[in-house]
Amino acid sequence: MSLAPACTPAAPAAGDDSTTAPDTSSSGDDTSSSGDGGSTIAVSTEVDTSTGDDTTGEPASSTGPAPACGDGVVDPGEECDDGDQDDTNACLPSCVLARCGDGVVHTGHEACDDGNTIDDDECSAQCVPGHCGDGKLQGDEACDDGDADDGDECLSSCQLAGCGDGVMHIGVEACDDGGASASCDADCSAATCGDGVVNELAGEVCDDGGASPTCDADCSLAECGDGQLSPLAGEQCDDGDLSDDDDCSSQCKKLHRTIFVTSALYTGNLGGLAGADAACQGLAEAAGLPGVFYAWLSDDQTAPDARFLKSNVPYVLATGIQVAKNWGDLVDGVLQHAIDTTESKGAAPIPSAGCGGGTKPTVWTNTLEKGTAWGASGCDGWTKTAGVARLGHAKATNFAWSKFCEGQAASCAWKAALYCIEQ
Repeated sequence: MSLAPACTPAAPAAGDDSTTAPDTSSSGDDTSSSGDGGSTIAVSTEVDTSTGDDTTGEPASSTGPAPACGDGVVDPGEECDDGDQDDTNACLPSCVLARCGDGVVHTGHEACDDGNTIDDDECSAQCVPGHCGDGKLQGDEACDDGDADDGDECLSSCQLAGCGDGVMHIGVEACDDGGASASCDADCSAATCGDGVVNELAGEVCDDGGASPTCDADCSLAECGDGQLSPLAGEQCDDGDLSDDDDCSSQCKKLHRTIFVTSALYTGNLGGLAGADAACQGLAEAAGLPGVFYAWLSDDQTAPDARFLKSNVPYVLATGIQVAKNWGDLVDGVLQHAIDTTESKGAAPIPSAGCGGGTKPTVWTNTLEKGTAWGASGCDGWTKTAGVARLGHAKATNFAWSKFCEGQAASCAWKAALYCIEQ
């Protein structure tokens, strides 16, 4: 049986808009020939507009939020991201790792952080607070030598050493009690009478660096009657009272001067005039005689007439017996009484050998009765047991009291006494 041929649609007439077109309004599908015996098969190409995906099975692309610091995810360009705003932990809110010098104190790791790496301020480059003793000068520190030694120029308090700080600067200060004390002057020198610094705590009333017209050598005021002889204040004596009934007047003027022959005997080697003076002074003090005593001796440099005080008051023995009315009377060649009494009021000693065969109380002099030198030198300046010996006689009241024997008849190896006269 033969099939009728397929109907062919007629071509639309010009201007005819009633031509039938594929209906896409209901399903959006189009039709295609399958080639299967002319049968027509529909193929779906619909798009799921609810998801934007097509039916090809391709995965959908992400459309979430953009990367940001603080989202807890370390994104490119971030050193860290802990998802919080705490600036005291290892990750700052700016997503950079905490480090010394960032101006934020990393709790548990940094004690300070001033935002720089300068060592000479209050927070070091290691984020450690600056402190006295760290060897770095900062804040109100005057110095910082990095040690706790208080004996050098920088104290452990980081202040410069200075007198009055209460710490002795070794090699510079003798003491430092933070001010004047009984043992330390305000200038940090040891408190010593005669140092020129008045230290009342050390018991000083004055200190002129030694005796003066107003200050005694013991740093007390120079006053008549205080028992301290003050020649610069015009005192000739000071027996500790203001009586006129003794040897020293109420104006500390001598009413007489003592003269004696020594109880001790010496060779001609006396240690010079100084040694002889010291011997006189020692015996006078031991006997309780006040004043300054010189030996009646001459050497090749000086004699009593040049170095003695020429008294205008009487010279008396330790017993009070008057020898001469004054200096002029002493050196006129005749004494009122022989100088035959010792400092302890005893008789003049007689050496076992000497002028007169060891029977006379001889005395070393090398001095004429008028107080001038007898010869060029006695016993080589009173320093040897050899040389020319010249002696006086302690029992004589004429010129022989000072000029008795000399030359070959005498020996410097002998022993003899000395005349001692208060100045």
